[in-house]
Amino acid sequence: MSKLEILQEIFHQAGSKKFITLYEIEVLTGYSGLHLRTVLEDLKEERLILEHPEGFQVSEKGIHFCKSKWI
Repeated sequence: MSKLEILQEIFHQAGSKKFITLYEIEVLTGYSGLHLRTVLEDLKEERLILEHPEGFQVSEKGIHFCKSKWI
C-alpha cells in the first residue's frame, strides 16, 4: 500500500474533523504499526497529516490535496 493510499484511508475514515488511531489504521490497511509509522512520519513531514494524542488527522493542506485527488 502506497503513502497516498494510506492518506486516502485516513481522509475517508477520519475526514477533517475526526481522529483515527494507529490501531484503526493497522486494521484498515493490514500493515503493522512499525511499517505504518514510517509512512505516517513522511506524511507529517509533508504537512499532510497532524498527530495528536487522540490519533491522526488530515491537515488543512492535506484536505486540499485530498479533495484535488479524490473528490
